Amino acid sequence: MLTLVERIVFLAILVVFGGLAAAGFYSIFRIVRSARKAPQLKDVPRRLVTALIDVGLQRPIFRSRPILSIFHAFIFFGFSFYLLVNVTDVLEGFVPGFKLAHGGRALATLSPSLASVGGLANAFNLVADVLSVLVLVGMLVFLVRRFVVKDRRLTFNDSVLLQPQVAQGWVQRDSAIVGAFILIHVGSRFLGQALRLAEQGQADPFMPFASLTANLLRGLPATATNLGIHITWWTALGLILVFFPYLVRSKHIHLMIAPLNWGLAKQNPRGQLDPAVPHGDTGDTLPGAKTLQDLAWPRLLDAYACIMCHRCQDVCPAHKSGTTT
Repeated sequence: MLTLVERIVFLAILVVFGGLAAAGFYSIFRIVRSARKAPQLKDVPRRLVTALIDVGLQRPIFRSRPILSIFHAFIFFGFSFYLLVNVTDVLEGFVPGFKLAHGGRALATLSPSLASVGGLANAFNLVADVLSVLVLVGMLVFLVRRFVVKDRRLTFNDSVLLQPQVAQGWVQRDSAIVGAFILIHVGSRFLGQALRLAEQGQADPFMPFASLTANLLRGLPATATNLGIHITWWTALGLILVFFPYLVRSKHIHLMIAPLNWGLAKQNPRGQLDPAVPHGDTGDTLPGAKTLQDLAWPRLLDAYACIMCHRCQDVCPAHKSGTTT
């Protein structure tokens, strides 16, 4: 689908912005590693696997705010599946004849052995189509909740001492940017699939929502349809490359740090504080914490795992009483 020039441009963007994202991850690693030591963790591999299962099933999320958690699950499952969707879309752009619509029947032109993947392609198309719609619905619900309804649970008490950027509305701006990215990314991919079906002039029963949208687009000229396919492909995939370095510096890095943080959570009894002097210290370190680097490294990892959903405030007596500072 892509011309040679488009492929070169895409790979150049991938290298440049992928490098910027990698630098952002390395910065997080350096900051966390600069903190104080913490008590040694035990059975880490098993705990990491358990954390991935818990996060994959969204178990911690459903413990409170069950209705909102459903919409959060829409976004989580959809965006997780989109890792695979994006890979197939890249293949569709770079490999001539690679198309998964209608059971991937076009794949037979690439290799006769691929003609037997129809069932798998249909299942993939159905899941991608349904999850695309659910992601868009979930994202709209959260944006309406924050910017239209203005849920009070997303605010701080007046007595809370905030970092200056947060006090000036950084959280709201970040939520708007990421929300717009998700709507445009998923919406463009969904529209691109509808345009492909409109171009072929045939609905796909395993892409019900895209097929309904395609019915509205069949009157477009062939040149407009082809241009639309290119634009939506670039908008969906080009945008994710350009956006990734920002994601690393956004509170939404929570998406990648939270599972790791859950698996590396401290194992001492609930409510027990970190030791005032780092574990294994030779005696030269003063107790307490004056800077962030004086905290144990898991506490810095906690900060990157936080997406500021304010669920902690729901169970905080000091916050409910309005005495937090």
